[in-house]
Amino acid sequence: MAWTNEQQQAITLRNSSLIVSAAAGSGKTSVLVERLIQILSDTTEKVFADRMIVVTFTNDAAAEMKQRLQTAFEKRIAEEPENRWLRQQQLLLPAAKISTINAFCFDLIREHLGDGEITSSFRVMDETEQDLLFRAAVDEVLNRWYTERAAEMQLLWNAFCNHTDQALEELLLELKTFLASIPFPEQWKQQVLQRFSVPDAENPDYLEFLKLMQEKAAVLTDEVERLYTLSEDLYEEKNNVAEWMSVDFDTMHALLHALQQQPADAEQILKIIQNHLDARAGKRYPSKRKTVSSTALFEQIRDQRKQYDADMKALFTELQETLPYCREDFQAHRELLPILFALSEDIEQVLWTKKVQRNALSFDDGERMTLQLLSEMQDGVLTQSPLAKALSEEYQIIMIDEYQDANNKQDMIFKLLSHGCRKDADGTLQYGDNVFLVGDVKQSIYQFRLANPKNFLQCVRFAERESQQTEQPRMRCIKLNKNFRSSDAVLQFVNLIFSHIMQGTDTVSYDPSEWLYPGATGYQSLPEDRQGVEVAFLPETETADFQVIWITHTIQQMLQSGYPVLEKNGTVRPCQPGDFCILLRKGNPCQKYAKALEALQIPVKKVEEQGYLKAREITILLNMLRILDNPLLEIPLVAVLASPMFQFSMDEISMLRLLDRKASLYYVLSVAAGDAKSLATPELLEAVQQLPEPFREKCRSFWQIFQQLRTDSTTLPLEELIREIYDTTDFLSVMQLYQDGEKKRANLNLLIQYARQYEAQGQAAFTGGVTGFLRYIDALLEHDRDLEQANPSNGADCAVFLKTMHRSKGLEFPFVFLAELETEFSKQDSSKKMHVSDTGRMGLYLYDAKNYQKYQTLSYLVLLKEKKQQLLQEEMRLLYVAMTRAKQKLFLPLQLGRKETAIARQLQNKDFSKEFVCRAAVSSANCMAFWIWYVLYCRQDAEFLKCMHEWEARRPLPEETDFSTLSISYTAVSEEQLEAEQAETVANALPEPDAALQAEIETALQFHYADTAAKQLSLLSVSSLTHDKTQTEPEQEISWARPRFLQQEALTATERGTATHTFLQYVSFSEAEKDPKAALQTLVQNGHLTEAEADSIRLSDIRHFFQSELYQRVRRSPLILREKKFLVQLDLLLPKMQGEEWDTLKQQHNPESMIKGIIDLAFWEQNGFVLVDYKTDTTRDMTALANRYRMQLRLYQLALEGITGERVRQCCLFSTYTGAVVLL
Repeated sequence: MAWTNEQQQAITLRNSSLIVSAAAGSGKTSVLVERLIQILSDTTEKVFADRMIVVTFTNDAAAEMKQRLQTAFEKRIAEEPENRWLRQQQLLLPAAKISTINAFCFDLIREHLGDGEITSSFRVMDETEQDLLFRAAVDEVLNRWYTERAAEMQLLWNAFCNHTDQALEELLLELKTFLASIPFPEQWKQQVLQRFSVPDAENPDYLEFLKLMQEKAAVLTDEVERLYTLSEDLYEEKNNVAEWMSVDFDTMHALLHALQQQPADAEQILKIIQNHLDARAGKRYPSKRKTVSSTALFEQIRDQRKQYDADMKALFTELQETLPYCREDFQAHRELLPILFALSEDIEQVLWTKKVQRNALSFDDGERMTLQLLSEMQDGVLTQSPLAKALSEEYQIIMIDEYQDANNKQDMIFKLLSHGCRKDADGTLQYGDNVFLVGDVKQSIYQFRLANPKNFLQCVRFAERESQQTEQPRMRCIKLNKNFRSSDAVLQFVNLIFSHIMQGTDTVSYDPSEWLYPGATGYQSLPEDRQGVEVAFLPETETADFQVIWITHTIQQMLQSGYPVLEKNGTVRPCQPGDFCILLRKGNPCQKYAKALEALQIPVKKVEEQGYLKAREITILLNMLRILDNPLLEIPLVAVLASPMFQFSMDEISMLRLLDRKASLYYVLSVAAGDAKSLATPELLEAVQQLPEPFREKCRSFWQIFQQLRTDSTTLPLEELIREIYDTTDFLSVMQLYQDGEKKRANLNLLIQYARQYEAQGQAAFTGGVTGFLRYIDALLEHDRDLEQANPSNGADCAVFLKTMHRSKGLEFPFVFLAELETEFSKQDSSKKMHVSDTGRMGLYLYDAKNYQKYQTLSYLVLLKEKKQQLLQEEMRLLYVAMTRAKQKLFLPLQLGRKETAIARQLQNKDFSKEFVCRAAVSSANCMAFWIWYVLYCRQDAEFLKCMHEWEARRPLPEETDFSTLSISYTAVSEEQLEAEQAETVANALPEPDAALQAEIETALQFHYADTAAKQLSLLSVSSLTHDKTQTEPEQEISWARPRFLQQEALTATERGTATHTFLQYVSFSEAEKDPKAALQTLVQNGHLTEAEADSIRLSDIRHFFQSELYQRVRRSPLILREKKFLVQLDLLLPKMQGEEWDTLKQQHNPESMIKGIIDLAFWEQNGFVLVDYKTDTTRDMTALANRYRMQLRLYQLALEGITGERVRQCCLFSTYTGAVVLL
């Protein structure tokens, strides 16, 4: 592979630490792997593979890194088979610490944990368990404090609570989450308290607030001055407008001067504001007179004055509502913070006790305990512990991928582990000389996880300073800015946008050193209109979602036209659905795009959804568990009866309810099922006798299943009980017949894993069994927690991808649509109970119990403004990530409407040559679309102006850079065009109605069913039809739960059979033919099988199939159907049924009933289908096997012939136990 000069330096530089700023698409992973390979292969300066640390931020990334290294070693060993050093390194590679940061920390703790409360056999809690445990600790401590420290609790209640103490609980959770991310919480608390110990006028928050107000006043003063100058030319005579503007200018000038004083006089500031308000009281802005020199200029000044007048009033209000109460705010912090910190520490102690009882640690505990092992405080100075010094000598290399996503605590851990770490003159701990850091601060998008991108920038600046000051720097910095992913036109557009908006921020300034430069080849062979950026201006309307229409219609047109896609090898092919990705800021609109694409018959892979516990299939199963635990719960009982599990209609449930309105539904159901006749009144018994017999049979069927499951719920482990529900009710198969059936099935299987984890983790707070599990689920729902949804691998890679921008990181697509750019930024920060900063600052949002209102303290306001600025910076970085996913073409749909009009007015006639004006404009954004409009208005392409002809020209931003190579296509789409496209789409999707078929349907709808037919069951399964009802069922013995030490034994025969069927359903035949064991592991990795199920499958049974003559016939077949579901009407099969058994079947069931089933395997051979049914029965009597399943196979045959219209020439059973094929 040909490396660039920068990549080559990143690979070969030695003898110092290295930080690599790797922009999007720059090949950082390849560079990282190549550097590792070269270091580990070097025989002169030997670095042992088991003496390196490589950390990533996901398990998938760690696994990929291991695989890449293993593959590279295998390749090098093949080239140098005699190289013993390479073979030794390959043997050491499994012992290398290549993992996530959390996994590394837990391994370190286990290896070096001394005698203490937690033992080395500890388990790791997930976030859900940690959260619930914390809330339990909060409840315990608060209840104790209400009794033991009532006066302090009264202060906290008055400051934060209204009707309940939930607000205080949420504040404590926010504080705990923040403290978990910083290295030394106790020092941080002392810093916070120290800030409020100084005189109020010297308080850093007070000084920072005045500085922020000064910046706002400067922008407003400049704007007022500009308009005042313009207004002087409005009239030659008395100029009322200029006089009005003069008063505003004098006020703002005086206010700005007062804010700039050191120290500022709060009383003087408030006096200036009040004088202005008094002068304006009862007065109105002058109206236009006939002698005006320019009506257009008058209207321009009037409109822009309205905008700055609103900003002035907002500034005045903020100063008036804050400055008079500074003293009270600071005093409240002095009183509340020590109490709050003491309460937090008490909760942490109780929480730790609960963790010790469970011998369990959270991820935060892993980082905290690791830091404790590696650090010491000597006279208030942080130093390496003896263990840290020893480990820093042992580990020769430390590599950190995605370093920009590390939090402060993680950063400190690896600084202490680095060889030769030391402190700067200002006390800042710096990395030593054996560290390789890779990342891109412009792609730091996990602030909500408390990632701190400033650590990355601090290392970059340290490396640059080192390089300037010494010839042998301890750390060097290399920037990889050549992008090997995107076309030049896309890169130029990205550079244009971010060179305008990402300037002067605290994280990064997007100057030429940060630009993306083209490195991909081949795009020159594509026409210009097949790459670049397309901006579409869409009308805004409340009646239709034109973004959805335009995006989906554009994708449809590109697919139909065979839009060209450039492959990596330089070839061109027609586009496919998998080449498209629609990126959204939030996942909420995902569903409407998915529905629109599905309506166009375009496959779509939706974003991973939230709401596992509220998914329909999970809700039904949880309701089943609820009534097994307590059958008197009527709402869950009705939900289960009406669900696909039992399919009672609402009319049938109403019939039950009306039998006895006062009694419980469960009791009435028991009487209807014939189980509680001795307790029923004569009236109820008589009413039950009037019920149709098929309905009473349905009640009896439910009652029998339910009572057996209730018995099982007291004897079986939770996991086995859920499996029993699935097997008894056939719930998995039923739900698989619905839309997204594979996902529903995967979710239901995932519930088994959650049940297993629940019991394995011993959730003592909720006890075991069904009752405890339901209490655990209810606690999750109560606190708005959830469990992760299943993400089945169902072959949807060739589908349009729908993702959030966050989930798109690391991916790339030929065509990317940035949808819903008008989505407003989050405003959650404004409602948080507190704001904190890792620089030792904290501000509270308090409740005034006397006036019944909440208010933001001065310290809170200062931090809130800082958080809003950080949010804007993160939104910029998120937009950067989203834009750089596009390889060939980027699509930007923008709405023309109220937002765009407001943006245009805001930017109109601004002097963008002044930096603070630009900064103020960019910082005023409330959505990503604002920034796009801002740059487009400033740049003013001729094509853009042509599309926006209705808007007057804006003053352009002076261009210092040549963006002449930009390929931007502007399209103004009218409402009529979009409506026509929608109508065309609908028309194309719907075929012309068949008149004969329409008449047949109308006749069928007018048909009235006879009473006898209405009493028959409407949905039958093949298994129920072929079950021999004449056989007497043996009395079932109670199956007591296995002891815990036996619960890991082999699965039951039924479970093993199901696992074998699942294997044959999902496995790749070609892969399984070559290596059944590897194919089995693939299904485990994809989530189709659990480890226990995989272990239960006998590979000899699998080999029987793939070594059989039957399989060779399958291989030669041009058409193979696997797990073919069907739902057919019984009367379609009746004409072909013969014999005594069939006559009985016709008499017992309604011919219009539906039959459902699943055919294991069918393949085309010569002039018909061959139907195969797998059987895992452990019998060698093939005659008995054939007799047992003959009727079932016959029904499958008739169903397959009915739905395909083709003949089934042969039916056979395949015994996995013997490998025999039984022809029927």
